[in-house]
Amino acid sequence: MWIGSDNAIYTKEGDKWDKVELRGDFIDLGVDSNNTIWAGVNGFSSEAGVYKITNSDTIRYTEDDGLISYRVQALEVDYKGDVWIGTYSGLSVFDGVSFTNYTTNDGLVHNSIYDILTINDSIWIATLKGVSLFTNGTWTNFDKVDGSSLSYLKNIKQSSDGSVLVSGANGVFKYKNGNWSKFPY
Repeated sequence: MWIGSDNAIYTKEGDKWDKVELRGDFIDLGVDSNNTIWAGVNGFSSEAGVYKITNSDTIRYTEDDGLISYRVQALEVDYKGDVWIGTYSGLSVFDGVSFTNYTTNDGLVHNSIYDILTINDSIWIATLKGVSLFTNGTWTNFDKVDGSSLSYLKNIKQSSDGSVLVSGANGVFKYKNGNWSKFPY
């Protein structure tokens, strides 16, 4: 079990709790198939960035290592073990060796990223101005549903029926079978 707080991650094995302290604002965490913990830390702190936490070591990745920005907003580990990192300046993907960075120049709908969802080979990105879908090296962007703009999208999740749900300033939206709809409220 892993629990993140403002400045630490707590892990529990059996009856024993361990604490890994982080400086800055803890934002998001993911765990890969090797039980490596990946933590995103935001803020203007010199400790912001992405942390790789194992039983024996903690490594921090920053812009000096290729991360697009130290202002991390979202983090997701896909089934291959790649770490997808959303920031205010775009998207970084870490394959365990190096970072690949994406911005609006590469196809993102907006550089300010708030949440990431991985479903097999599809990566869904919730941004300030819409949703970007990355599949097989191609970007598809969505910024309006039935006249409502997809803006300030803070959450993106998969529902039990396989559809993708996003929530933002203009409501909750659902993507299923190639179509978007807005939840009435």
